[in-house]
Amino acid sequence: MLRQFLVVFTMLCVLQVTTVFAEEKGVKKGKKVDKGEKDVIVEIVEKSFGKNKFVRADTIEPSHIEGWKQQRIWVKSPWGDRPYLIYLLEDKNLYILGSLFDREGNNTTEANVGKIIPKIVRDEDLKLNEDYRICLKGAKVKAVLWIGTDLNSRYVFDKIHNIYLKNKDTMNIYIKFFPRGDFDYNRMKALTCFKGEAFESALKTVLESVTAWGSPEDIKEFKEARGVTDDSVCDESFIPKDLALAANLNLPALPVVFINGTMLLDNITTENIGKLAGVPLN
Repeated sequence: MLRQFLVVFTMLCVLQVTTVFAEEKGVKKGKKVDKGEKDVIVEIVEKSFGKNKFVRADTIEPSHIEGWKQQRIWVKSPWGDRPYLIYLLEDKNLYILGSLFDREGNNTTEANVGKIIPKIVRDEDLKLNEDYRICLKGAKVKAVLWIGTDLNSRYVFDKIHNIYLKNKDTMNIYIKFFPRGDFDYNRMKALTCFKGEAFESALKTVLESVTAWGSPEDIKEFKEARGVTDDSVCDESFIPKDLALAANLNLPALPVVFINGTMLLDNITTENIGKLAGVPLN
């Protein structure tokens, strides 16, 4: 079995960056690692993923590969703490970080590594703005959407909004400004002119508009049609603030949903949102 895995892994090395620490890293065969086990693992993580990415390492355990041990490490990612497996020989003179496949092409590492622990951010750190909240304040289920006005953002908003419409007495939605590029940025600037129910209506209109909509003339007509003739009611400063916050929180460059402070990694369904919030939804 070991030979079967290692043959395929040799091919994998060509396709995937893999870190191997052996004798060239100062580890003498048959002797104790001078740095200490934890330091070696941290060094592997830093060389593979960058500084300050290491979260923790679980205890060494038997591997799904005969003759090897494995250690699960946790690494910071935009989605949360992501697990990886480090394979090591029992004398710990050789460390391998990467995916192993069997002869049938099955990723045996992926099947054994476990799932990402989703990112959790406190409400005060999300810096929610009540002006850009849809429905009840203090609802049991709080959905925070980091979106722009692109098609992906429209998909996320529509899915969440449809669930919200069936659970208005339990759920609310907060919007964080997360545009993609200058054109999207300018479309979102117009949304900062509206608050509360007017904001919800304006957001839905912009998301449903054709992708080419958003010229200065379009935005001027859009605001005037909704009674905004004085730009002093708009506060465009929220957009760069939200973008800076997203960078500080290391969010992925995609529409992001938090449910009660926990990032939603599964499909947007009533069941998944209710499970994450610990509240049954209709």
